[in-house]
Amino acid sequence: MTLYIGVDFHPHQQTVVWCDTQTGETDTCTLQHNLSEVLKFYQSVSPSIVGIEASSRAVWFEQVLEQTNHQLLVGNPALIRARARSRHKSDARDAQLILDLLVKDEFPAIWRRSQASSQIIDVLHLRRQLVNQRTQTYNRLQALAHSGGLPKGKMKTLGFQSLLKQVRMNESGQMQREHLFSLLEQLTKQIRELQSWLNRKASSDKQVQLLQTQRGVGYLTALATVHTQGRLAAFKRIARTIGEHRYPV
Repeated sequence: MTLYIGVDFHPHQQTVVWCDTQTGETDTCTLQHNLSEVLKFYQSVSPSIVGIEASSRAVWFEQVLEQTNHQLLVGNPALIRARARSRHKSDARDAQLILDLLVKDEFPAIWRRSQASSQIIDVLHLRRQLVNQRTQTYNRLQALAHSGGLPKGKMKTLGFQSLLKQVRMNESGQMQREHLFSLLEQLTKQIRELQSWLNRKASSDKQVQLLQTQRGVGYLTALATVHTQGRLAAFKRIARTIGEHRYPV
């Protein structure tokens, strides 16, 4: 028995249309995105092939399907819409279209990263955001140093930071200095924790280690490359396509 489920997925609800190819039985329902309700529904049906459009990441929904032994396929929205017989859209019609393509084995599924790769990319993005915040903090401390009459120096050095901490300032300047240095310390600690986690991931990944044998490639660039590109066989023009990517390092 093969069960197919077409899902028109929205942030707060999903319309579900399913078909049992053995019995021909079909049905439709709308699920509000209450985790227990959604989990109960997918536990009540036998393992099936579930199709949705690529719209937004819904990690929780992927986890529900994984827990209930369903296979998730994510399709190209433009190619799915091109197969629609009617210009009129509704949740039920969109879910039915996805179901029809699944049953006919014509669903335009796209390649998707593994959950492990997605986690690494997420942490790389978070690290970059924190590094940007730390750079802004350094710049604000540099401006504070200028206003305090300090000579030109590099704010990243401990010596220059020590000079700034000794400068006499008014109440406002002292408050800014105290909070900015506290923020700098916190951001540096958080970045180190993320880098330690990423370094462990890089150390256990043979592809990342192989890429690091190239001159100038560090573990962050190697991690981003390996987990962003995925299967190189998916690219028709590898050199040009890879060259156009920007990595979160």
